[in-house]
Amino acid sequence: MVARINATAKFSAVLQYNEKKVAQNQAQLIHAKGFLQDKTRMTLYEKTDRFLRLHDLNHRSQVNTLHISLNFNPTENLSDQQMTAIADRYMQGIGLENQPYLVYRHDDASHPHLHIVSSLIKPDGKRIRTEKMGKNLSEPPRKAIEKEFNLLLADQKSQRIHPADQLQKVRYGDGTSAKEAVQNVFEIVYRDYLFTSLAEYNILPRIAVPRCSTFYPSCQYINIPSFSLLRRTECIKFIVRTARNVRTYSLTRY
Repeated sequence: MVARINATAKFSAVLQYNEKKVAQNQAQLIHAKGFLQDKTRMTLYEKTDRFLRLHDLNHRSQVNTLHISLNFNPTENLSDQQMTAIADRYMQGIGLENQPYLVYRHDDASHPHLHIVSSLIKPDGKRIRTEKMGKNLSEPPRKAIEKEFNLLLADQKSQRIHPADQLQKVRYGDGTSAKEAVQNVFEIVYRDYLFTSLAEYNILPRIAVPRCSTFYPSCQYINIPSFSLLRRTECIKFIVRTARNVRTYSLTRY
Protein backbone atom coordinates (compact mmCIF):
# COMPACT_ATOMS: atom_id res chain seq x y z
CA MET A 1 0.00 0.00 0.00
CA VAL A 2 1.25 3.44 -0.90
CA ALA A 3 0.02 6.47 1.06
CA ARG A 4 0.08 9.98 -0.34
CA ILE A 5 -0.69 13.01 1.84
CA ASN A 6 -1.54 16.52 0.66
CA ALA A 7 -2.14 19.41 3.03
CA THR A 8 -3.84 22.16 1.04
CA ALA A 9 -5.82 25.39 1.22
CA LYS A 10 -8.07 24.28 -1.64
CA PHE A 11 -10.86 22.67 0.35
CA SER A 12 -13.56 23.34 -2.25
CA ALA A 13 -11.41 21.95 -5.07
CA VAL A 14 -10.66 18.77 -3.11
CA LEU A 15 -14.28 18.09 -2.19
CA GLN A 16 -15.59 18.97 -5.64
CA TYR A 17 -12.99 16.73 -7.26
CA ASN A 18 -14.24 13.69 -5.33
CA GLU A 19 -17.91 14.59 -5.66
CA LYS A 20 -17.55 15.06 -9.41
CA LYS A 21 -16.01 11.59 -9.66
CA VAL A 22 -19.08 10.25 -7.87
CA ALA A 23 -21.38 12.05 -10.30
CA GLN A 24 -19.42 10.50 -13.19
CA ASN A 25 -19.78 7.01 -11.66
CA GLN A 26 -16.01 6.85 -11.26
CA ALA A 27 -16.11 6.92 -7.46
CA GLN A 28 -18.44 6.35 -4.54
CA LEU A 29 -18.64 7.62 -0.97
CA ILE A 30 -18.16 4.50 1.16
CA HIS A 31 -17.65 6.00 4.61
CA ALA A 32 -18.30 9.19 6.61
CA LYS A 33 -16.79 9.58 10.08
CA GLY A 34 -17.77 12.35 12.48
CA PHE A 35 -20.97 13.38 10.70
CA LEU A 36 -24.46 13.37 12.18
CA GLN A 37 -26.12 12.19 8.99
CA ASP A 38 -25.74 8.82 7.33
CA LYS A 39 -23.44 8.89 4.31
CA THR A 40 -26.27 7.88 1.96
CA ARG A 41 -28.42 10.84 3.04
CA MET A 42 -25.88 13.64 3.24
CA THR A 43 -26.11 16.48 0.77
CA LEU A 44 -23.12 18.37 -0.60
CA TYR A 45 -24.13 21.34 1.55
CA GLU A 46 -24.07 19.22 4.73
CA LYS A 47 -20.64 17.82 3.88
CA THR A 48 -19.28 21.28 3.15
CA ASP A 49 -20.85 22.87 6.22
CA ARG A 50 -19.30 20.29 8.56
CA PHE A 51 -15.80 21.19 7.44
CA LEU A 52 -16.35 24.94 7.12
CA ARG A 53 -17.55 25.15 10.72
CA LEU A 54 -14.14 23.87 11.80
CA HIS A 55 -12.28 26.10 9.37
CA ASP A 56 -14.09 29.15 10.74
CA LEU A 57 -12.46 28.47 14.13
CA ASN A 58 -9.04 29.34 12.71
CA HIS A 59 -8.87 32.08 10.09
CA ARG A 60 -5.10 32.45 10.40
CA SER A 61 -4.38 29.06 8.90
CA GLN A 62 -5.10 28.95 5.19
CA VAL A 63 -3.86 25.36 4.81
CA ASN A 64 -6.79 23.71 6.55
CA THR A 65 -7.60 20.62 4.48
CA LEU A 66 -6.06 17.17 4.37
CA HIS A 67 -6.37 15.08 1.21
CA ILE A 68 -5.00 11.54 1.47
CA SER A 69 -4.94 8.75 -1.09
CA LEU A 70 -4.24 5.13 -0.18
CA ASN A 71 -3.18 3.16 -3.23
CA PHE A 72 -3.18 -0.61 -3.57
CA ASN A 73 -1.61 -3.11 -5.92
CA PRO A 74 -3.67 -3.74 -9.09
CA THR A 75 -3.96 -7.43 -8.14
CA GLU A 76 -5.69 -6.66 -4.83
CA ASN A 77 -9.48 -6.89 -4.91
CA LEU A 78 -10.73 -5.10 -1.81
CA SER A 79 -14.36 -4.75 -0.77
CA ASP A 80 -15.90 -1.48 0.42
CA GLN A 81 -15.88 -2.87 3.96
CA GLN A 82 -12.17 -3.65 3.75
CA MET A 83 -11.36 -0.21 2.36
CA THR A 84 -13.42 1.42 5.10
CA ALA A 85 -11.60 -0.57 7.78
CA ILE A 86 -8.23 0.33 6.24
CA ALA A 87 -9.15 4.03 6.14
CA ASP A 88 -10.26 3.99 9.78
CA ARG A 89 -7.11 2.15 10.83
CA TYR A 90 -4.92 4.59 8.93
CA MET A 91 -6.59 7.69 10.38
CA GLN A 92 -6.28 6.17 13.85
CA GLY A 93 -2.62 5.45 13.18
CA ILE A 94 -1.79 9.06 12.26
CA GLY A 95 -3.79 10.37 15.23
CA LEU A 96 -6.72 11.89 13.31
CA GLU A 97 -9.45 9.43 14.24
CA ASN A 98 -11.39 12.18 16.05
CA GLN A 99 -11.45 14.48 13.02
CA PRO A 100 -14.41 14.31 10.61
CA TYR A 101 -13.50 12.68 7.32
CA LEU A 102 -15.02 11.30 4.14
CA VAL A 103 -13.75 8.19 2.36
CA TYR A 104 -14.23 7.84 -1.40
CA ARG A 105 -13.48 4.68 -3.33
CA HIS A 106 -12.17 5.60 -6.81
CA ASP A 107 -12.40 3.43 -9.91
CA ASP A 108 -10.75 5.85 -12.33
CA ALA A 109 -7.26 4.33 -12.50
CA SER A 110 -5.58 1.02 -13.24
CA HIS A 111 -5.07 0.33 -9.53
CA PRO A 112 -7.63 0.32 -6.68
CA HIS A 113 -7.37 3.31 -4.40
CA LEU A 114 -9.33 5.48 -1.99
CA HIS A 115 -9.32 9.17 -1.12
CA ILE A 116 -9.79 10.62 2.35
CA VAL A 117 -10.92 14.22 2.83
CA SER A 118 -10.53 15.70 6.30
CA SER A 119 -9.93 18.96 8.16
CA LEU A 120 -6.70 20.07 9.79
CA ILE A 121 -8.55 22.30 12.27
CA LYS A 122 -9.46 20.79 15.63
CA PRO A 123 -12.67 21.63 17.52
CA ASP A 124 -10.59 23.91 19.80
CA GLY A 125 -9.42 25.90 16.77
CA LYS A 126 -5.84 24.63 16.80
CA ARG A 127 -4.29 23.48 13.53
CA ILE A 128 -2.87 19.98 13.23
CA ARG A 129 0.81 20.08 12.33
CA THR A 130 1.65 18.33 9.07
CA GLU A 131 5.43 18.79 8.95
CA LYS A 132 7.01 15.42 8.10
CA MET A 133 3.65 13.74 8.60
CA GLY A 134 4.36 11.36 5.73
CA LYS A 135 7.62 10.12 7.24
CA ASN A 136 7.03 10.30 10.99
CA LEU A 137 3.31 9.52 11.30
CA SER A 138 2.25 7.75 8.13
CA GLU A 139 4.92 5.10 7.72
CA PRO A 140 4.29 3.09 10.94
CA PRO A 141 0.52 2.61 10.38
CA ARG A 142 1.05 2.09 6.66
CA LYS A 143 3.39 -0.82 7.29
CA ALA A 144 1.15 -2.17 10.06
CA ILE A 145 -1.89 -2.10 7.76
CA GLU A 146 -0.01 -4.09 5.12
CA LYS A 147 0.52 -6.86 7.66
CA GLU A 148 -2.89 -6.65 9.35
CA PHE A 149 -4.84 -6.77 6.08
CA ASN A 150 -2.41 -9.08 4.28
CA LEU A 151 -1.63 -6.51 1.59
CA LEU A 152 1.30 -6.66 -0.80
CA LEU A 153 4.29 -4.85 0.62
CA ALA A 154 5.07 -1.61 -1.17
CA ASP A 155 8.57 -1.34 -2.58
CA GLN A 156 9.27 2.36 -2.21
CA LYS A 157 11.58 2.40 -5.22
CA SER A 158 9.55 0.39 -7.69
CA GLN A 159 5.92 0.79 -6.62
CA ARG A 160 5.74 4.37 -5.36
CA ILE A 161 2.88 6.16 -7.08
CA HIS A 162 3.76 9.71 -8.04
CA PRO A 163 1.27 12.47 -8.84
CA ALA A 164 2.27 12.44 -12.49
CA ASP A 165 1.47 8.72 -12.71
CA GLN A 166 -2.19 9.48 -12.06
CA LEU A 167 -2.33 11.66 -15.16
CA GLN A 168 -3.26 8.97 -17.60
CA LYS A 169 -2.95 9.97 -21.23
CA VAL A 170 -6.32 10.83 -22.73
CA ARG A 171 -7.61 8.09 -25.01
CA TYR A 172 -10.26 9.39 -27.34
CA GLY A 173 -13.13 6.96 -28.00
CA ASP A 174 -12.78 4.91 -24.78
CA GLY A 175 -16.31 5.74 -23.60
CA THR A 176 -15.49 9.00 -21.81
CA SER A 177 -16.23 12.22 -23.63
CA ALA A 178 -13.17 14.15 -24.75
CA LYS A 179 -14.26 17.22 -22.81
CA GLU A 180 -14.60 15.28 -19.53
CA ALA A 181 -11.26 13.53 -20.05
CA VAL A 182 -9.45 16.82 -20.63
CA GLN A 183 -11.19 18.43 -17.66
CA ASN A 184 -10.04 15.58 -15.39
CA VAL A 185 -6.44 16.21 -16.39
CA PHE A 186 -6.65 19.93 -15.64
CA GLU A 187 -8.38 19.28 -12.30
CA ILE A 188 -5.55 17.02 -11.13
CA VAL A 189 -2.90 19.48 -12.30
CA TYR A 190 -4.63 22.41 -10.59
CA ARG A 191 -5.22 20.44 -7.39
CA ASP A 192 -1.74 19.01 -6.87
CA TYR A 193 0.76 21.54 -8.20
CA LEU A 194 1.97 25.08 -7.68
CA PHE A 195 2.93 27.19 -10.70
CA THR A 196 4.88 30.35 -11.28
CA SER A 197 4.05 30.78 -14.96
CA LEU A 198 1.60 29.71 -17.63
CA ALA A 199 4.32 27.63 -19.26
CA GLU A 200 4.73 25.59 -16.08
CA TYR A 201 0.96 25.13 -15.82
CA ASN A 202 0.72 23.85 -19.37
CA ILE A 203 3.57 21.35 -19.37
CA LEU A 204 1.66 18.39 -17.84
CA PRO A 205 -1.47 18.82 -19.99
CA ARG A 206 0.73 18.94 -23.08
CA ILE A 207 2.04 15.51 -22.21
CA ALA A 208 -1.27 13.98 -21.09
CA VAL A 209 -3.67 15.52 -23.60
CA PRO A 210 -3.00 15.22 -27.35
CA ARG A 211 -4.25 18.29 -29.23
CA CYS A 212 -5.28 19.91 -25.94
CA SER A 213 -5.56 23.29 -27.66
CA THR A 214 -8.87 21.98 -29.04
CA PHE A 215 -10.48 22.71 -25.67
CA TYR A 216 -8.01 25.04 -23.98
CA PRO A 217 -6.59 27.67 -26.37
CA SER A 218 -4.10 28.82 -23.71
CA CYS A 219 -2.45 25.39 -23.85
CA GLN A 220 -0.87 25.35 -27.29
CA TYR A 221 0.18 21.84 -28.20
CA ILE A 222 3.77 21.67 -29.44
CA ASN A 223 5.74 18.73 -30.72
CA ILE A 224 8.23 17.68 -28.06
CA PRO A 225 10.66 15.09 -29.42
CA SER A 226 11.67 13.82 -25.99
CA PHE A 227 11.38 14.61 -22.31
CA SER A 228 12.40 13.06 -19.02
CA LEU A 229 11.08 13.18 -15.46
CA LEU A 230 13.50 13.71 -12.62
CA ARG A 231 11.73 13.06 -9.33
CA ARG A 232 13.12 14.90 -6.33
CA THR A 233 10.99 14.38 -3.18
CA GLU A 234 8.08 16.77 -3.52
CA CYS A 235 9.27 18.35 -6.77
CA ILE A 236 8.95 16.97 -10.29
CA LYS A 237 11.34 18.51 -12.79
CA PHE A 238 10.69 18.35 -16.51
CA ILE A 239 13.59 18.61 -18.90
CA VAL A 240 12.15 19.33 -22.33
CA ARG A 241 14.46 18.88 -25.29
CA THR A 242 13.48 20.54 -28.53
CA ALA A 243 15.40 20.92 -31.75
CA ARG A 244 16.70 24.33 -30.69
CA ASN A 245 17.25 24.27 -26.97
CA VAL A 246 16.74 22.57 -23.60
CA ARG A 247 14.22 24.04 -21.18
CA THR A 248 13.62 23.01 -17.58
CA TYR A 249 10.30 23.26 -15.74
CA SER A 250 9.82 22.55 -12.05
CA LEU A 251 6.40 21.71 -10.61
CA THR A 252 6.08 21.71 -6.84
CA ARG A 253 3.41 19.56 -5.24
CA TYR A 254 1.20 20.83 -2.44
